[in-house]
Amino acid sequence: MKIKCANRYINLPDDLSAEAYNYIRRLSRDLSEENILSAVDDGMLLLLARSYNTYLAASKKLAEDGHFVGDKPHPAIKIAKDSQVQVTKLLLELNKVRRRNPARPPREPQSPIEQFINTKREIR
Repeated sequence: MKIKCANRYINLPDDLSAEAYNYIRRLSRDLSEENILSAVDDGMLLLLARSYNTYLAASKKLAEDGHFVGDKPHPAIKIAKDSQVQVTKLLLELNKVRRRNPARPPREPQSPIEQFINTKREIR
């Protein structure tokens, strides 16, 4: 699975659920529109995709089986909690990136006249 992120594509794991894939695709699209993400952030998006997918799978398992196995807590509770913490940390990190780099429009190429005006020239 691939998603477009800014001017490049990121390969996502093939075993992502449709819900996780669509969430990461929308998130990367929104952040790309804000011109915030760079190639450095690709790893963070991959970790976020994997952690969110794990959270969804564990939550689904809990919904099917209930929160207890016999008289003990279901093991999926810890998995859901751990992945929820990871997702939260990654989203907070992405938010820090957004605050450091407020949304700015993509830079358009300068026209020839703008290039001429903005060129540094020797003054005599």
